[in-house]
Amino acid sequence: MPSKTLCASCDKNGVGIFKCEGCTQVFCRKHSIEHRDILSHQLDEIVLEHDTLQQTIVEHEDKQNRCHPLMEQINRWETDAIERIRKTAEEARQQVNKLITTQTEIVSKKLHDLAERLRKARTNDDYVETDLEIWVTKLEKWKRYVTAVFHSINIHEDPTNVLIAKMYISSTVQQLDFEEQFGEISGDINIEDNGHVIKHGSSKKEYFGYGWQTDDYMNNPDSGCKTRQNSKDLQGETMLKLKLLIDCDNRKIGYFNEQTKNTHEMTVNISKCPFPWQLEFYLFDIDDRVEILSSSQEF
Repeated sequence: MPSKTLCASCDKNGVGIFKCEGCTQVFCRKHSIEHRDILSHQLDEIVLEHDTLQQTIVEHEDKQNRCHPLMEQINRWETDAIERIRKTAEEARQQVNKLITTQTEIVSKKLHDLAERLRKARTNDDYVETDLEIWVTKLEKWKRYVTAVFHSINIHEDPTNVLIAKMYISSTVQQLDFEEQFGEISGDINIEDNGHVIKHGSSKKEYFGYGWQTDDYMNNPDSGCKTRQNSKDLQGETMLKLKLLIDCDNRKIGYFNEQTKNTHEMTVNISKCPFPWQLEFYLFDIDDRVEILSSSQEF
């Protein structure tokens, strides 16, 4: 008779019948339920940590709108200089607001996305220990960053200006490294190097959207066809190093070719390609390969 797998939690020789794909341990019916209850409690703690961090950002924004210490300093400086520095004071206010809002809005977006993932995980009961560990690590990282943002902004005066020192805004906070990686794939595509590389397999698939091809054709759904660029830029090259340019305010995308020093732009019709935009790479030939080279330069 084959040997039976024992339950990982039973004091006695209980038979294990359910295997956890997260910790890979086998449990009996009773302890499998207890194991899921433990994971559920850990998920509750992650959700609470998420909500607390989100509330911290909201409360800070409310306080900033009412009476932020940095704004009070700017107001005192403005009063002393009277009318000659009013324009500079307004510029400084805008810099402070933009700096704080820009840095906290990105974390808020990350928290919103995580909240959706946590909600789906709870609804579908689809999570294991490794998922919980990843979520906890992300929240701790974002919490440290938000704390640093609130204490990093300083106001300086320019002593070289005899009439009145001009303000400028700086921040000592380090950029939070949200590592850029390839996400969803379609077709015969493999993700390699911890998500930084995608490589094409052996099959081919047609694709058409806003963007450029390496034969110097431009894809533009507005015209309903592909058109060739005026100058040779990508064609014939087996290795390219490109910097992607995405301008949501002006509804434009583009790229800068570091070899040719050429820049190309294209206007995007948001009725056909609404926000949020999603970056896609189409790998046509076998062994085509795309790698993210500078994932930490942008926030």
